[in-house]
Amino acid sequence: MLREQEIGKSGQYPGAPTPSAGELGPSGLLGVLQAFRVPSDFHARYAATSRTYLYRLVTGCPRHDQLSVFERNRCWAVHADRLDVAAMREAAQHLLGTHDFSAFQSAGSPSASSVRTLRRASVSLDPASPLVLPQESRRLQFWSLEFESQSFLYRQVRRMTAILVAVGLGAVTPTQVKMILQSRDPLGRHQTRVAPAHGLFLKSVRFGGLSDLAAGSPDCAQQESQGPGGREAPGSSEDFRLETGGPKAGGQE
Repeated sequence: MLREQEIGKSGQYPGAPTPSAGELGPSGLLGVLQAFRVPSDFHARYAATSRTYLYRLVTGCPRHDQLSVFERNRCWAVHADRLDVAAMREAAQHLLGTHDFSAFQSAGSPSASSVRTLRRASVSLDPASPLVLPQESRRLQFWSLEFESQSFLYRQVRRMTAILVAVGLGAVTPTQVKMILQSRDPLGRHQTRVAPAHGLFLKSVRFGGLSDLAAGSPDCAQQESQGPGGREAPGSSEDFRLETGGPKAGGQE
């Protein structure tokens, strides 16, 4: 998406250099699915009404360096043959809704408020990875944890993931997760755990009102946006969804 002042009369981005194959990634290919103008006050961070993060786990691998080189930096190899998924899902239910998530926030967060609304938290079994040899995949199980909210605190997703994995390993009970959330204490015994960064991916982002922009409608001046310190704007089934499918960038989760 390009803001109006960034596009010249010809419709071309001014001074845009032609990227080399190396800049486009290992394959040298980059696909643009859709492009359209947005208002000059559009902000890719504050205009988002929903973000979904995906965290990938794998069980059945004794050591991280024994995992396929193609998956080694794309998931967290949990040192266990199995997880109590039913307990993890029960624990995740305690995190849903609007809460003060101070217990799952790392130091250094610039957010003025630690209150967030977690709309969805799921734990699901993934199919065998195509990047792993068949003889290896028989002993491995890949799992996905997904979290959806308008915004997250610093390292909130990785901390919630670590707690849910602890539940899956039997080190923490689902009831304790509720108590940890209510404690608002980020330095407690269990909540200091942080899942490794290499398993975290930003899956998708929703922007309210941009479905009209994509359709070329002029009735798009009003944005469901959030400025610094503003309230969360509700998501909508009509929101424009940007699928990223890439690893998380730095900063807030």
